[in-house]
Amino acid sequence: MGRASTAAAYSIDAIGFNPANIINQRSIDTSIVDFSLGINLGIMLDAEFAPLNLLDQYFTKNADGSKKYLNTDDKNDIIEQVGNSPINSIGNIKPISVVVRTNVGTFGFGIEERVGGHFYFDKDFLEVAFFGNEVNRRYDFSELDFNTSWTRQISFSYARKLDIKDNKNFKHINLGASFKPQLGFYYSEIINNDLSVFTNDSNQISGSGKMTLLYSGISSERKLEPPVNNAGFGLGFDVGLSTTLENFFNIGKLNLGFSVTDIGFIDWKTNAANYYYDGSFLITDITKKEQLDSLEEVINGTRSPIDGFSRMLPTTVRIGAQYKYYSNKQMREGKAHSEDMELMSFALDYIQGFTDNYGGTTTPIVAIGYEINPINELSGRLGI
Repeated sequence: MGRASTAAAYSIDAIGFNPANIINQRSIDTSIVDFSLGINLGIMLDAEFAPLNLLDQYFTKNADGSKKYLNTDDKNDIIEQVGNSPINSIGNIKPISVVVRTNVGTFGFGIEERVGGHFYFDKDFLEVAFFGNEVNRRYDFSELDFNTSWTRQISFSYARKLDIKDNKNFKHINLGASFKPQLGFYYSEIINNDLSVFTNDSNQISGSGKMTLLYSGISSERKLEPPVNNAGFGLGFDVGLSTTLENFFNIGKLNLGFSVTDIGFIDWKTNAANYYYDGSFLITDITKKEQLDSLEEVINGTRSPIDGFSRMLPTTVRIGAQYKYYSNKQMREGKAHSEDMELMSFALDYIQGFTDNYGGTTTPIVAIGYEINPINELSGRLGI
C-alpha cells in the first residue's frame, strides 16, 4: 500500500502505524483473535537516486552471463547519482503479532526486529574508491556521514471504540495507544568529521583533520554477536485516533486516521565509546614499514570509553484517509452485511518524520495505496 496505512491498516497490520486501528477488521470478519508468526517482514530503501536501476545497470552480469566491467563514463555516472545524496534504509521482521478483542477493548502485542541506517557518501569519497588518489588533488571527506543501528521493539497496544451520539455522519471514534520497550544491540554514528587527504606531484600523501565515531554495542570489538544481551534500553510510545464517515456518497465509507509513532528514546551504555581518528599523517615512501604502521594506527583509531548517550526514536506524524467501495450500492443503516463485500479501497497518507536516527527520515512522504478484492479470500495491493 506504499505505506499508506494510517487509516487503511487494521488489526495486526495497524501495530506500528496507528494503534487506534487494531480494533478494526474487515466488514465480514468476526474473529476474536488475529495473529501472525514470522511471516511479516519488509525492506525500505529511501534514496534520491534510482537505486534499483543503478544496481541493474552497473552491478549485475551481462545478459549472456559474462562479467560487467565499469569504464570511466560508468564510474562518473555512479558518482554523479550517488555522491552527495542521502540514503535511508530499514529492514524489519515481526516474529509475532497478536490482536485480541474483548468487551473492555482491543489488546495488541508485537515484537519487531529492526536494522536501520542513514548514509551520506560525498563525491570525493566515491572518486577515491573508483579512481584512486590523483596527483595534486585534495580530497575533502568532511561530508561523509552515517549512522547505523540494530534494535528490538516490543509493543503493548490498547484501543477502544467510543460511540458518538446524535451524529448521523460520525458514529464512533477509535482511540489507541502503544507502550513500546526498546532493546538496543548496536549503534554507531559519525559525530565529528573534517578529514581531508592531499597527494602532491612527488607521490607524497598527507592528511589533516580528524573524525569521531560514536559507538555502543553488545561487542566491545565492534563485531556482530548473537543478541543474547542488550547494549541499550529505552521506551517508546504511539498514540492514534481514527473515525469513519458512514455512507460516504451512499456507496462506501471514508476512514480517517491520525497518529504519532515512536515517541521516545534509547539510552546506550554497554561498551559506549568514542573512536578518534587523527587524520594528521604524512606518507613519503609507501615501502617503509614504519610509515605504513603509523597509517594503520590512524585507520584503527583510538578508543575512549564514555558513560553513555541517548538517541531519539524516529518520531513520525501520520495523517491518512481511506475510501472503501462496497458491492451493495446502498448499505443498510450505514453498516455492511455479509453480502456487502469490500470491492476496492483507495488510501492517501501524509508522513512527516523528525529525525534520521534508526533509519528514519525527515523528508516528507506522500503515500498512495490501492486495494482490490475480487473475492473475499484474495486481495491485491499496489502503492507508491
